[in-house]
Amino acid sequence: MLKEIHFAFLPYEAQVFSLDVPHSTYNLYYPFWAGEQAWQLKALAQQIAMLCATLQEYPAIHYHKGPEDTAQLAHAVLAKLNTFKADTPSLGKGPEKTYSQLLIVDQATDPVSPLMHELTFQAMAYDLLDIKQDT
Repeated sequence: MLKEIHFAFLPYEAQVFSLDVPHSTYNLYYPFWAGEQAWQLKALAQQIAMLCATLQEYPAIHYHKGPEDTAQLAHAVLAKLNTFKADTPSLGKGPEKTYSQLLIVDQATDPVSPLMHELTFQAMAYDLLDIKQDT
């Protein structure tokens, strides 16, 4: 029996992952690349939905009412999750599963959070050493 594994993200640790889209900020916010925004939101939605499917999660999706792109991303993620749920009806269900939440916020919602990070060995190493692509 073959099983498809959704893997459109890079896991770094148990609770840390990356979508590995280094130019997404430019594609979403740079005025000369406005045509790339719809494509970028669709690609991000696919990756986030695949992450949720891999974790066997079907979260409630919440977003900050404000910038249009957060609502567009939330609806696109939900559409992709519904596609996965149609193929795997047990997605997000189980005897020991808790109901997960997916929060989609814009950096303008909280300008301080991008400046803060955990005081862990990994965070300090990245701050103090010239680490490029985990090497």
